[in-house]
Amino acid sequence: MGLPPGSVVDQMVHTVKRNTADGPIGLWSRRGETRVADNPIQEFDASAGPRERLISTAIDLVRRRGVFATSVADLLGHSGAARNSIYQHFPNGKSGLIATATAESGEQMTAFIDHLTTTRTPQEAVDALVKWWKRELEGSDYALGCPVAAAAMAAPDEPEVAATANVAFDAWRRLVADSALRGGLSIDDAESFALFVVNAIEGAIIQCRSQRNVESLDVAAAQLKVLYSALKQA
Repeated sequence: MGLPPGSVVDQMVHTVKRNTADGPIGLWSRRGETRVADNPIQEFDASAGPRERLISTAIDLVRRRGVFATSVADLLGHSGAARNSIYQHFPNGKSGLIATATAESGEQMTAFIDHLTTTRTPQEAVDALVKWWKRELEGSDYALGCPVAAAAMAAPDEPEVAATANVAFDAWRRLVADSALRGGLSIDDAESFALFVVNAIEGAIIQCRSQRNVESLDVAAAQLKVLYSALKQA
């Protein structure tokens, strides 16, 4: 069931075009929001069906609120999808939807990190990723965090969701490690550096939202440079 022609939601859809080099594309792309009968409704690509709208909404709400503070009613209300849409497209209900949203957002960030690590040195890639996150945090007034990190924190109550988050984390570490290997680090050092990169940036994002400034990301980026230089000289 798509958007009813002429409906309020239908009238506000628009196409968002972005390039992978700009950051995670597609469902990570922040769309506008309007209020209908005092309920916030997201704007979507004109071709978006209920499944994509639900996934996009899940990513957005989990980024803002986390898994447990995102209810089925919220997902339906913000997406404009019919109540039966969740179970029609996601037999496991909210858990299945959040797991799918986590997988898709993880894949999109993986594509972005792949772009960064294949077009820049390891240090430049880290700097570019941190710069993107600073823009994302400041641009959303610190409302939007990482959906994959939020999904990981749903363990042990949502094991499927947490397991999906771990797949994304592993992919990000692998890309950073491969970049560090190409940059001259040993296998062990490259893997350790990659683990520290993901841990430092994800942890800094959480602190930035809490403290409402980007100091933690700036410090993380500076210390990651020091670590990479030290490992390369070892």
